[in-house]
Amino acid sequence: MPPAVRSVGKDERGLTLIELLTGLMLFGMIAAILYSFLFMGASMYRKISVETQLRNQADALYGLIVTELKDAVYVKQGKDSQEIVYVKRSADPKVYVDTYRMAIEREGENGPYGLSVYGPDGTLVRRFDLASRFVLKVGDPGMSSGLIAMQQNMVKILLVFDRADADRVPAAERSVMRLESTIPLFRME
Repeated sequence: MPPAVRSVGKDERGLTLIELLTGLMLFGMIAAILYSFLFMGASMYRKISVETQLRNQADALYGLIVTELKDAVYVKQGKDSQEIVYVKRSADPKVYVDTYRMAIEREGENGPYGLSVYGPDGTLVRRFDLASRFVLKVGDPGMSSGLIAMQQNMVKILLVFDRADADRVPAAERSVMRLESTIPLFRME
């Protein structure tokens, strides 16, 4: 063999262009797969985190409604589907019953919707507002929150929660929660 050919065959210090391109292609494929898993995991974490916070808000609001209605003995529909009027035994022995009003309404003109409870004299007894990240949907046909007196001793609760920034959130991360329940009133006689 001529000496020039022999020296080329023994020189193994570098990479050929094909080896370099193959290595870059494999690295790019692996990096793309890892990046997509990381991105998908972060997106799922954000969505699950928001859904958990949304459930906590729903549980708190639902718990308030149940607690408020646990001593009620009679209920009737208020002025619309977001309001009920209910009767409880009075703490004052001179008065037999007190009438309360519960409504899903806005705080102020442009404030968020929340739950308000008004006492026998019409003053606000309790107000529950959601965290600023969430809203109660009211006024959307088929997706509207409401308090409905089904009978004189049964209340249907429909709460539809959404993100306050829903218009700026990708569809994959959007969380709408619908909580529907019927609460019977018990008379302790």
